[in-house]
Amino acid sequence: MVPFAISTINSLSREKKELICPYLYLLVDEFQDTSFNQLKLLMSILNSDNFFAVGDDDQSIYSFRGADPSIMLNLKKSFPNLTSYILSENY
Repeated sequence: MVPFAISTINSLSREKKELICPYLYLLVDEFQDTSFNQLKLLMSILNSDNFFAVGDDDQSIYSFRGADPSIMLNLKKSFPNLTSYILSENY
């Protein structure tokens, strides 16, 4: 279903895309469990580079569903203006 959503959204005009996702900012939690198709979907609905992703590559548990923690580790390639904040202490 995700590839169908991607192709449908990509076929829309910019104005219609903004109606689907009118938000200026998006938050994605558990980003380490994102698949390549989910990343493509995210990129197709974003109106800008304003999104916040939270994840821990050591806690990726959905590889059987196509999740790949390298997506999070290589996010700078997809979003060159990315700012990273690494929380090194876990409470």
